[in-house]
Amino acid sequence: MAAMVGIAALLFALLLLIAAAMVWQEARATPEATPVYVVEEAVPYVFRRLSDDAMSRLDVDDVRRILEWEVYYLQGLDKPRAGRNGDLAGRVSGGHDAIMFVEGRCSGEGYEYLYEDIAEVLAHQGEYLAAIGAVGPEADDPW
Repeated sequence: MAAMVGIAALLFALLLLIAAAMVWQEARATPEATPVYVVEEAVPYVFRRLSDDAMSRLDVDDVRRILEWEVYYLQGLDKPRAGRNGDLAGRVSGGHDAIMFVEGRCSGEGYEYLYEDIAEVLAHQGEYLAAIGAVGPEADDPW
C-alpha cells in the first residue's frame, strides 16, 4: 500500500513538472505581432502623403470615405458570397474595379471624386498596408 502511495506521489510530481515546463516554455515564446488594419489610423497616413493637387480637392473625411468603401469592396459586402472564398478571389486593392466601385458608391452618396484622386488614395493605402506589415512579398503566379 505504501508503495502505491509513493508511485502515485511520484507520478503526480512528474505531472506537475511537465505542466511547469509547458507554462515556462509558453511564457518564453514571443508572440508574433499580427498587423491590424484600422481605417482611423490609415486616414492620417494617407492624407499626409497626398499630392498637392489631390489635397486641394480632398479633405480628411473624403479620404476616410474612400478607404471605407475600399474595405467594403475588398470584403465583398456588395455581393452575396458564393461559398467560402466566393467571388473574393479576383478582388484587388487599388485596381480599376476597386476604383470604379468606390467612385460609384461615393457618387451614390452625393460625393464626386476624380478617378485619379481615388487611385492616389488607394495607392497610399497600399503603402500603409506595407508599412504595418500587412503585405508580404509578391506571390508567384500559379498559372
